[in-house]
Amino acid sequence: MDNKVGVVRKVFIKIYFYFFNKIIFRDKYGLSYYLWSNTRPIGTYERGVRTDDETLLQLSLKIIDILNKNKKNPLVCFDVGGFIGVITLTMLKALRGNGIVHIFEPVRESYHRICDNLKLNNHANAVVNNFAIADYSGLGLQNVTTESGSDFLQKLQDNSGNMIGNDLSVRGYDLDVNNQQITLVMSLNKYMKICSIDWVDLIKIDAEAVDHLVLSGGEEFFYDQKFGFILIEYVDGSECGTELLSMLTKANYKIFYMVRNSGKLVTNLDNYPSDHVSCLNIMAVSSLVESNVLDELLQDTLIH
Repeated sequence: MDNKVGVVRKVFIKIYFYFFNKIIFRDKYGLSYYLWSNTRPIGTYERGVRTDDETLLQLSLKIIDILNKNKKNPLVCFDVGGFIGVITLTMLKALRGNGIVHIFEPVRESYHRICDNLKLNNHANAVVNNFAIADYSGLGLQNVTTESGSDFLQKLQDNSGNMIGNDLSVRGYDLDVNNQQITLVMSLNKYMKICSIDWVDLIKIDAEAVDHLVLSGGEEFFYDQKFGFILIEYVDGSECGTELLSMLTKANYKIFYMVRNSGKLVTNLDNYPSDHVSCLNIMAVSSLVESNVLDELLQDTLIH
């Protein structure tokens, strides 16, 4: 019976997107957002949420909820690599108006989709930035790929619009590029100074193999432990992943590996449950985060 329902749903979704551009979806976390034909709508309906790792959503909700109980001042959250805004909406739901989310999305189509989803939910406490975050400030060439959400950045060394320099990301595979867009690039150091921000409670980073460069561009704050909680994409064994761990260790952040789609954490990949899909994200915690906040978070999430 379930298979028949699944087949009917797939057929309906394909027919729907033949005639219409987008559809409103309400996921199992109570979030409402638009889906488009190239945002994996079929898989989203099957899973009940648009994400590759539900642990990322669950931790975002828990972290902000705990911080809201322990902190009087409004919270500051960053979403680097916003895509269509699912994590942004998760943060905003947990904030309940007590704070602001700064979103960074260089791809124009995705930027407009984030704006659509914010408007759908009547959220005003968000700043949506249509530029990339990296380890420099200047111009970049954003490569928009066939697989939406896998776009990557290249550095422009002058103002001519011609590509000079290599792909900033370190990846062992090729992606089909649909088109290219020149985009503004800014470091977190510069952005935070412009906005007079000296502390970020929660930052989520999904920058397609340049995640470590995002933190490098915020080194003045990163090495002073001014990012309370960092939720960041991690691929074990990759050059980006290796550099990321080295940076986090050097800066003395506490590191936890997210067990995908479980809401759980481990402190070592040797303890990662073998019956789960491989780790996709890690959580790093500043030593400036109050111990009672971290203890409450780990109470029902850490696998010993």
